Amino acid sequence: ACPTWDCLNHADPTLGRLPTGELALWFAAGGDVADGMPVVGRAVQTASGWSVDVAPVLVPTDAGPSAWDTARETPSVRWNEDADAWDLWYLGYNVSYFDDPAIGQSRSTDPAGTDFPRPADPIYRPTAGAWDEHFLTSPGALQGSDGVWRLYYAGASFAIDGGFGKIGVLTSTDGQTWTPHATNPVFEGQPGAWDAS
Repeated sequence: ACPTWDCLNHADPTLGRLPTGELALWFAAGGDVADGMPVVGRAVQTASGWSVDVAPVLVPTDAGPSAWDTARETPSVRWNEDADAWDLWYLGYNVSYFDDPAIGQSRSTDPAGTDFPRPADPIYRPTAGAWDEHFLTSPGALQGSDGVWRLYYAGASFAIDGGFGKIGVLTSTDGQTWTPHATNPVFEGQPGAWDAS
């Protein structure tokens, strides 16, 4: 019930197992913090069901009004054994996800994944005229058996093809510094197909 930080919606869930063995679920939510902008919350599975944290784990009250990520949504998390912490990727924007979208990355300060410091800059922002200039969402990263990290995301340009969504990938050897793949987008639908966008 409103007013609470997550009373308007829950969306974009991403699942992980905590070092304690419990399942945790991070998600985007809307409510009465951050002037109605989306935030990232967390819930933990207990014997009686899911227990939602009393406060969000990533909230844009730590940023000024002109920050690149006054809104934060579509989280994705992966456990980083080397750092004994969670890495989290998310969509951030100031005006809207059509006007100034960017992808951010943060590492938790605790193994429970309850606190993610705000990064000063995004790890990726599309350039004008690119296939993904107008829309980004759903970043999700994994490390391949070759040791290379790959961060997949959806993107679109209204100027190029009317906004049909495609899939792009960023690669990294250290999981921190990312480079767009040379042949992005790496997956796109065919006109008239069920997955044209």
